[in-house]
Amino acid sequence: MSRWSKYLGNSVNFAVEKTPKEGFLENFFEKRTFEPRNEEEQKEYDDFSFVSVALSLAVYVSLADEKISSKEKDQIVSEMIFQVEQHPNEYACLAEKFGNADKEIVNSLFEKFKDEILSGNFDLNNNIRIINMIYENNPYKKYYLLRLCYLIGYTDSDDVEKELATIKKIATMLKVPEIERERIRKDILKEYKFEQK
Repeated sequence: MSRWSKYLGNSVNFAVEKTPKEGFLENFFEKRTFEPRNEEEQKEYDDFSFVSVALSLAVYVSLADEKISSKEKDQIVSEMIFQVEQHPNEYACLAEKFGNADKEIVNSLFEKFKDEILSGNFDLNNNIRIINMIYENNPYKKYYLLRLCYLIGYTDSDDVEKELATIKKIATMLKVPEIERERIRKDILKEYKFEQK
């Protein structure tokens, strides 16, 4: 079962293919590539919004050391599909499994964000501005985003320090309090049995 409609998928593909040098988040959210036509599409839009911003930050963190391993990519895609089911208190609405069309959208977006970042067209400040605008009153979503960043940062890196420095910068921009940052970081280390850095 697909969790996103063909209409959303077409909008995403249009935003990815027709605007290769523009930032996806800005183009999709501020130029309104996808306009929900009813309540169900609004829920779909809200769900996709969260997945796309989470994906953008995960790819950004994974490229802090200037490369993405296949292990990191697999972890990112897997997290977009399953992780939130294990943390319903942070974002209950992402509990459905992805269908094949959804996986294609995630893979397409992964490549788009990777290309944006590597080509220097990814504007972290602007993307965080959009994230803060969308989730201004929902700290749990921001906590989940930070949790995902830590998970990706620790997954497979020769230079975890670069990724941790990037995560600290993102956490500051997201206005996540220091006490929450440390709680989230320790939770990730404990849950996934990563080595303390």
